[in-house]
Amino acid sequence: MGQPANARLVVIVLYENVQLLDVAGPADVFVQANRRAGGEAYEVMFVAAKATVHAAGGLRMTAAPCTSMRRPVHTLIVPGGPTKPLSSAMGDAQLMRWLARAADTAVRLVSICSGAFLLGSLGLLDGRRATTHWMALDAFAARFPGVIVEREALFVEDGRIWTSAGVMSGIDLALALVTRDLGAGVALQVARDLVVHLVRPGGQSQFTGPLSLQSRAGPDLGRLVPWLDEHLDGNITVAARCYRRGPTRRTHSTSITTPRSSCRRGCGRSWRS
Repeated sequence: MGQPANARLVVIVLYENVQLLDVAGPADVFVQANRRAGGEAYEVMFVAAKATVHAAGGLRMTAAPCTSMRRPVHTLIVPGGPTKPLSSAMGDAQLMRWLARAADTAVRLVSICSGAFLLGSLGLLDGRRATTHWMALDAFAARFPGVIVEREALFVEDGRIWTSAGVMSGIDLALALVTRDLGAGVALQVARDLVVHLVRPGGQSQFTGPLSLQSRAGPDLGRLVPWLDEHLDGNITVAARCYRRGPTRRTHSTSITTPRSSCRRGCGRSWRS
């Protein structure tokens, strides 16, 4: 059975050694939104320069050849990949010619992670705000000086063009698109279906507070930080922290102090109090 005529056609571009999560994350958001909306919201297609490509992890994927693609695209998604595969994709004249034509007429143009380099190489981001994965920000800014690089964002919307920081932020961006198309209620249902912990806004930093704390904490505090993050509204006593971490009350009370500014819910207290 074909998709309804009013379904938004979402086309995801594939190339050899593409980052799998950049592809699968957004795709699953739209597929799940379709189920929640009664099967009439989106049609998801995959296109590539050839009929078979492999993801960076080796998974074999099939796609419609881009040369045979004639339908108008609503949302065109360009995922990222490792440096060498990305360079190879940018050097694929057939793929890039098709991408330029499709991008010219698409209602929305989206890049996930380093997919922004493909858009940038076509001049589509010149004079626009955009972002990419934090590890590629310097290289992106140097290569595309005409782009206004947003370094502290999970995803950025500038007109019809959306760019995202990378892998999991592609899910955040896709949920934002579903919110725009179908409303916040459907997007939240999709987030629950996919067991997404938090629907994050695009302006949130690529470095979350809890993750930054965990990276500095070591194995013992690494277990404690997620628990603290989930119990900020409660009475977090030293005894409770000791139970979660293991050491004595005296050891614990002298080894962890979190400033008031670290309380992301604005509770106005230190975790030590």
